Amino acid sequence: MSISSVDDRWSKHLPHELVDMIVKRLGLVDSKTFAAVCSSWRSVTMASQWLATQFPCILQSLPYEDCSAGTSCYSLYSPGEDRAANNLKFPKEIVDRDGMAPYCSGCFGSWLIIAEHSRQPKKAKSYFFNPVSGARIALPPHTNRSFFVRDDETGWNEKVVVKTVASSDPTDPNCIVAALTLHAHKLAFCRPNDASWTLQYRPDSPEEGGFGLTDLHFHEGELYATVGRMIDAVLMFDPVEVLSQSQCGSDEANAFKGKLLLVSPLQFHTRSMHNPSFSLITSFSGEMALVLKNERILRKRNYREVSFLVLKGKVDKTLHIGGSAGYCDWEEVNNLGEQAIFIGDIGAKTLIAMSKPTNSMPVIDKLGGLGSGNCIYFTDEEDDNIGVYNLADGTLKYQLTGGLQQAHSKVWFTPKLS
Repeated sequence: MSISSVDDRWSKHLPHELVDMIVKRLGLVDSKTFAAVCSSWRSVTMASQWLATQFPCILQSLPYEDCSAGTSCYSLYSPGEDRAANNLKFPKEIVDRDGMAPYCSGCFGSWLIIAEHSRQPKKAKSYFFNPVSGARIALPPHTNRSFFVRDDETGWNEKVVVKTVASSDPTDPNCIVAALTLHAHKLAFCRPNDASWTLQYRPDSPEEGGFGLTDLHFHEGELYATVGRMIDAVLMFDPVEVLSQSQCGSDEANAFKGKLLLVSPLQFHTRSMHNPSFSLITSFSGEMALVLKNERILRKRNYREVSFLVLKGKVDKTLHIGGSAGYCDWEEVNNLGEQAIFIGDIGAKTLIAMSKPTNSMPVIDKLGGLGSGNCIYFTDEEDDNIGVYNLADGTLKYQLTGGLQQAHSKVWFTPKLS
């Protein structure tokens, strides 16, 4: 009798309740190996509620010179296990193209949104990608020169888009994707597997620099795009209208569809902040929120100060000031309840806090518990640690990790095994 038949005989007859108990004590890396033992264990692993509430992982892009031939330039770090998985299924032919790895421009659920570097206007590919299963869903190529910026010294800039967001899971037939181009004043819309992107930009915006779009976020079916480093205004787009109009073939096909939303000044809330970075998110209570991160480094004292501010956006579409489509009033939030916020280099995500697991998770234990509520977890490009900021009392804590590295970018997301 073969070893495989013996394994199948005893493994598939274990009670599902017992297998589920084992799964809940495993992290992502071990769960992937566990699910590969047999179909019975895989079905229990896929159905486990743990997978829907696990602590997010961090995709870190490593320096290309550190990647040997045949290896991925990306590593998936699991804070719960304090170790990284380097066997991600990035296509080899894509990694080697132009001698540079592709970069992550966004994510949705367990899907990353990948874009290729390109040294000249050509068919740079873009696609949804599952780094665990290797599945891909195509997005249109970036063939339009409007995606690129000319650099006098190096030629065409190699990074095509700054950020990409999706309205829903890419397997959803109603999914719409929006991308912020490197010009920072042009948006591009599409559906997965479309042949081309639909560009949107204001007729009065200059070719270089533009009016400075700084972030994108889908909320309740509309796309919100912030304008300016301190959010001078917000543009709202109905993505269905944008794509429908582009397919009609009339003179209005490329007409600008953005509606201006005035906002209350951020200066009322950020007097102590200097040029903060920010991300738009949707909280689990269904409200749009703005997370601001302020960082001050005093190198002579080897001192670093990090603070966060969370603002809830109350949008009133009935208040039309100066021909605007509405008004957004920012209101400070001091208590996230059971929610935790995770901030990386590309946007932020929220997660409902989870009860502490029965197994030990070293990094998370030291940071205050798995998914501890009313906290903001964050990573930085130059550090190999995870920080946690308590929104209630403003305390900051760092924890060194064993598998997190200094990387070009770090993205929080929740992978799935399927």
